Amino acid sequence: MTEFISLEAFVPSGADFEKAKLFFQELGFTINWDGGDYVGCSKDVCKFILQNYENRIFA
Repeated sequence: MTEFISLEAFVPSGADFEKAKLFFQELGFTINWDGGDYVGCSKDVCKFILQNYENRIFA
């Protein structure tokens, strides 16, 4: 049987990745890791991956 450790959603940043990172930090999220075009964010038990990606249809 497979044991899952975590499952985190990708959230597109929109046109301004840096502004999106600041927005989530102002909401109280912490950036746990930075992979360039991806950052891992968390607050309490909520976690997601913010992706430097803009697609109006997807968003």
